Amino acid sequence: IRHPFGTAYLFTDGSTIQLQNVKAPVSEKVLQDRHFAWEKTKEPRKLYDIALDALAAGMTNEAENYCDELLKLIAGKKEGIAPELQRFAEVYTVAAPQIKNPAKQQAETELWKEQLVALSVTGTQANVQNSNHYALIYWDVPGDEVKRRMDMLETNFKNFYLWYALQGVVMKFPEKPMIAILAPRVKDVWDLARALEGRWISTDGFYSAEHNVLVLS
Repeated sequence: IRHPFGTAYLFTDGSTIQLQNVKAPVSEKVLQDRHFAWEKTKEPRKLYDIALDALAAGMTNEAENYCDELLKLIAGKKEGIAPELQRFAEVYTVAAPQIKNPAKQQAETELWKEQLVALSVTGTQANVQNSNHYALIYWDVPGDEVKRRMDMLETNFKNFYLWYALQGVVMKFPEKPMIAILAPRVKDVWDLARALEGRWISTDGFYSAEHNVLVLS
């Protein structure tokens, strides 16, 4: 059934309209207003919920700030703090420095550059761009595109560990920056898949669990 306000789909009997409630996505303004209201009460559980919603809305930096604020609020306290919040504080106390700071050891980029030359993936020597938790190996790629990819990888890293910290789950952090390869052509992605995984792929990117490397096009 089409209408100026939208389209409704009939149920399988051809006459009944099935309604489904859809939760509207949380906007940045809504979360800011909730955080402003929270400052009047300082209730830990409300800030915990705000941090979770910020993470779900893709507001990674805001979620991290809320987690930092929540940790300061409840760290060292026992009375009146829910068990899941106490668990969050224990986990995030350990996780926060590792989320914010670089990995302890250096990435094995030189070894991978040599291997890529041996595999004859490209005819020229690769470049390397490092961030806190990733080392990106790339060839002829504009600087702004390299930065965009690195920012996306770091955001994904932060999302992953923030979510587990909010669940009170301890996750192991990588001691070295993880290797990502930004292949210059889709064909090179396929060649790498055959060389590293020994198989054909139908996508323009893959993760090799055996070699612990991410390949992007």
